Amino acid sequence: MASRFHAVGAADLVDVLPFKPVNLGQSGREVFAHWHFFAISMDNKPADVDYYATHFLDPAHPEGKTEGFGSALRERPLPRDPYQGSDWAVDDLVCDIRWADAIGIDAFLYNIITIDRKSPFWKLFFDMLEAAGRVGGKFRVVPNLDAPLLLERPVAEVAAAIVSASGHPMLLRRETGQLVLGAFQPEAWPVERWNSLFALLEREKIGIEFMPIFLNVRSAQDGHWSKSTTVGEWSGNFADGVGYVAEAAAIVRRHGKKWCAPVCPQDVRPKGGVFGEAANSRLFRDGWMAAINGHADAVQLITWNDYSESSAVRPSTLIQYSFYDLAAFYIAWFKTGRAPPVTKDVLYYFHRVQPTDGAGLGMSQARPFALQWGREPVNDVELLAFLIADGELQIEIGGELHRLAAKAGVTSMRVPLAPGRPVFRLRRDDRTAIEFVSADTIGDRAEFQDLVYRGGSSTRPAAAAP
Repeated sequence: MASRFHAVGAADLVDVLPFKPVNLGQSGREVFAHWHFFAISMDNKPADVDYYATHFLDPAHPEGKTEGFGSALRERPLPRDPYQGSDWAVDDLVCDIRWADAIGIDAFLYNIITIDRKSPFWKLFFDMLEAAGRVGGKFRVVPNLDAPLLLERPVAEVAAAIVSASGHPMLLRRETGQLVLGAFQPEAWPVERWNSLFALLEREKIGIEFMPIFLNVRSAQDGHWSKSTTVGEWSGNFADGVGYVAEAAAIVRRHGKKWCAPVCPQDVRPKGGVFGEAANSRLFRDGWMAAINGHADAVQLITWNDYSESSAVRPSTLIQYSFYDLAAFYIAWFKTGRAPPVTKDVLYYFHRVQPTDGAGLGMSQARPFALQWGREPVNDVELLAFLIADGELQIEIGGELHRLAAKAGVTSMRVPLAPGRPVFRLRRDDRTAIEFVSADTIGDRAEFQDLVYRGGSSTRPAAAAP
């Protein structure tokens, strides 16, 4: 068998996380992660010639290009060697599930974009169920209907597809036996269509606990509310917009429903030439604090692996394990009700590899990327420090050395983006306790803009991209 990376369990995270993983208990608060169709591998080929490299990341390929904005994706899952076995797709999903389960994620919301039984994406749904069975434990899978993409399919066919999977033991069910069913943008369906679906499922003796995720909860109609138990919103994708999510939460609770809070790391869409301003790690951290302080009943991570919108939390080539590790910290806080004490010095960084504007950027683009979500672009390098004791943080970039006295706990240090490769340090007691270099160099010239934030940490060596 070729060597490959392996997802690890919670016990294996002790040496890399800034806190000791704890038993998350039975708080009743759940964390879901939206799983899109970007599997760890699409074809089990070497990473330099696989589908990601030759299609999604190639601006010259018909399936990889966008309308004048370069390749369809800017990053990809961490590369692995080909796996010698016929069930490599299931094995990759085992890795996904182990990664998610290790940090306290309860279930994947598998985004069902098709119910065509011959489609590889429908097969992938059953592969995920098989993978969850192999992992065992409490992790589950939730079928999540992509309502706009299924709008033209007869309701009877949608119901039949759900029925065909409904008996699998790794689907999330409640103690009452109800099957949890999610939906993305449920307002795309008229209420009558949902009523028909649930009636058909009821005839098959399948009770449903409905968890719709609206693009805007204000568009929900009375019929939507009556069918729902937990309700969320696909929002909170820019740093200054997290506060607006509280309005959605209030609407959901006025209707007597449980609130599923959105938490998003960033949103950059080459497919449309638009982006939201995440302000390094602030969007992700603010999203978590809004869920914690707002006493959300559940959280949806937007997303586990949607690379077309650059919103992945899954360990990947550009973000590495940065958002994954932060998710572990905040999930523990969300579920236990208290911030985990910092037990190890760990430094994380977040920065882009180019400013949001400049004469030498996007020279082959149709137009510059547009800031669609946010007040103004942020061009900073951030050092996010988890410290067991006071110390001095340093960022060296562009020929300048920046210093900040930091207290024990969590500190965010930000300095202006500048050309070069940032160096990050922690100094304490007149000595350098930690020093490491970013995996990426900041420049000011590029054929196509790349506004995806990079990330890394002092405890994990960067995995090289092909």
